[in-house]
Amino acid sequence: MKRRQRNSTFEIMKLMAVLLIIYSSALPYGATYVRGRYDDIFVNLNLTQFSATQIIFSFFRWCGQIGDTLFIAVSAYFLCDDEKIKLEKPIRMVIDTWVLSVIGLIGAFFFMVPSIKEIIKSLMPV
Repeated sequence: MKRRQRNSTFEIMKLMAVLLIIYSSALPYGATYVRGRYDDIFVNLNLTQFSATQIIFSFFRWCGQIGDTLFIAVSAYFLCDDEKIKLEKPIRMVIDTWVLSVIGLIGAFFFMVPSIKEIIKSLMPV
């Protein structure tokens, strides 16, 4: 089997994607869940103010979607070049996703009472 040379451009693109996702995750937007109800919103991105802060926060919010798309596209590029189909990879991905989702559900029981809908979504994440 012919092995592909590492291309540093794609590695840098993956690194950029990860940084964009981190920027998006670091932005304190949305409501907080405290004692069975939702509290104040840290950063309300629904405001239509034209300020530098609002523009920067909106940009950081969209960095997550841009980073996800970029990361998937670069990863797919490497997968498309394989001549052999390995069924083991997608099966492991589904199992890993399920295990992490169940671990998150167990952790959620310590801090809140998940609804039946949330429990079902956690048990069937894929």
